Amino acid sequence: MDALQMLQSDLEKEKLKVREILDAADAEGRPVSDTEKKVSEASMERMVELKQRIEAEIDKAKFREAVDGFGKMVIAGTVDPMPVREPAVAQTKARTLGEALVSSDSFKSWAAATKAGGAAPQFTTPAVEIPYKAQGDPVLESGMTDLFASSGTAGFSTPFGLETPGFVQERLTVADLLPSVPITVGNSATYPTVETRTALTGTSQTEGAAKEGAEYSFTLVTVPLVTKAAWVKASSQFLEDAPGLAAYINTDLPFQVRQVEEAYLTAALYSAAGAAVVYTAGTSEFDSILDAVTTIREANFEPTAMLIHPADWAVLLAEKFTNAGYVGGGPFMATGNPWGLRPVITQSATIGSPLVGDFARGAKVYRRGGMSVASTNADGTDFQKNVITIRAELRLAIGVTYAAAFAEASVAS
Repeated sequence: MDALQMLQSDLEKEKLKVREILDAADAEGRPVSDTEKKVSEASMERMVELKQRIEAEIDKAKFREAVDGFGKMVIAGTVDPMPVREPAVAQTKARTLGEALVSSDSFKSWAAATKAGGAAPQFTTPAVEIPYKAQGDPVLESGMTDLFASSGTAGFSTPFGLETPGFVQERLTVADLLPSVPITVGNSATYPTVETRTALTGTSQTEGAAKEGAEYSFTLVTVPLVTKAAWVKASSQFLEDAPGLAAYINTDLPFQVRQVEEAYLTAALYSAAGAAVVYTAGTSEFDSILDAVTTIREANFEPTAMLIHPADWAVLLAEKFTNAGYVGGGPFMATGNPWGLRPVITQSATIGSPLVGDFARGAKVYRRGGMSVASTNADGTDFQKNVITIRAELRLAIGVTYAAAFAEASVAS
């Protein structure tokens, strides 16, 4: 095991340590203890240090590979136009989709053959997986099918950033609310749910008498994994500018796939919500949200967040009171969150129906790996037109374990 692999292994161990602490707290329905918090903070500091060391090792590996690339030079027309690359250090894991594609052997061979003046061969790269990460990048136009056409754009250089006037997308947040569970085999996720539970009466027991039973009945629920994917075609001229290609893939394809994921997760949560609190004229929208909070608490859950459409959020912000106000400090209180709920403002929420929920306990996202990317110039007429098709995809399923942990409120938009 080389130095990079050892550092990555140590990083995974620290991450696992923190996950186990959080999972234990979730399973027992309690906050993280002071001792656990200290252990987690120490692991986080260690992870930051390991991440910096890993990035330093990756940078060194890139320099070595660049130097090794000068090992053999090919003069067009004198030898096989496909250059032979000297062995380099062990290939490191790509940190982004762009890196995964431009660092693949298939892409490098294609690019080298093109620059050497030979005929560009057909190729198909294997899918390369990037671990799931938080969202938030801007995106380009979603309808783009042939980047800069098949002729390319002369003088195109690596951009400092991708400018996207007219195509700014909203930030994604729903997936961040839900625990994520990795799935390593199969095309579905199976999890147990409690079907019945015998409640104890609390009667005091006498010596020698039979004790109360607390029977449980479980059932297994299976949900199929779904695939969310997107593709784009890019001209060979643009592909030769590898940094520009990496920036494009990193910002556009993954974000579009995760936008579809956001809509899928939100729709599933709404569909499974255990209750709906009706807004009635003459009362406040905040009262309806409080009713949803109370409904969830009466089911023994503690709501933590609320999915709300931007239009409904504007209604709440503009609401005025004609009386003396709320004795308890009002819906926003000192935190700026209505009734202590974290507002998640998303256009995937249903207008007029904010969704209140205990997201940490009520549902989970089951993921089969992370985002994967693959490419080919053998799709249809791609080879004839010097175009490459690039595809990104996710496989996941959502399981709502406790429908009673979610309730719809009402807002009169």
